[in-house]
Amino acid sequence: MWDEAAYIEISKSIEATTICRVKCDNCNTWEIQFVDNSRLEILGLWRLIDDDNLCSTSEDHEKVFYLERQFDGIKALSELVGLKIVKCKILESTGDIDIEFEDQFILQIISTSAGNDNWKYYSLNGKIFIAKGYSIFV
Repeated sequence: MWDEAAYIEISKSIEATTICRVKCDNCNTWEIQFVDNSRLEILGLWRLIDDDNLCSTSEDHEKVFYLERQFDGIKALSELVGLKIVKCKILESTGDIDIEFEDQFILQIISTSAGNDNWKYYSLNGKIFIAKGYSIFV
């Protein structure tokens, strides 16, 4: 169930702030804290795009790949701290979130389930928005 008013409220709220902190709980749940004390909890997949190229995803966290040490997803997302958010878009068909930053970074929150919680947004005014697939519950 698409809730236009909820998605507009979330998008406008995120566009009006910046990230101040990033953390993860056993890296199953990622949390982005904004300077206005709102926060976004990511329960699914995120990916970071830089200048139209995929940089990293939550799936890369603590993997070695070709690196000399484990990839640090918290450090990667922390690169967004303090950057101006220029646009936030929530896709009606999936509930995915695209957060565009200055310097051509895009953080994509990707819904990975039609039934489980994919992300939660805790607003400044105390509302909690929970996304399941493309549906939003307040």
